[in-house]
Amino acid sequence: TPEAPIGPCMVSSEGTCAAYYKYGGISA
Repeated sequence: TPEAPIGPCMVSSEGTCAAYYKYGGISA
């Protein structure tokens, strides 16, 4: 979930969650 980007979403490759966390709100 975007509220917890530290989860499996972030540890994946540079996915949407990683970008969301890095940019601070861009789900793309």
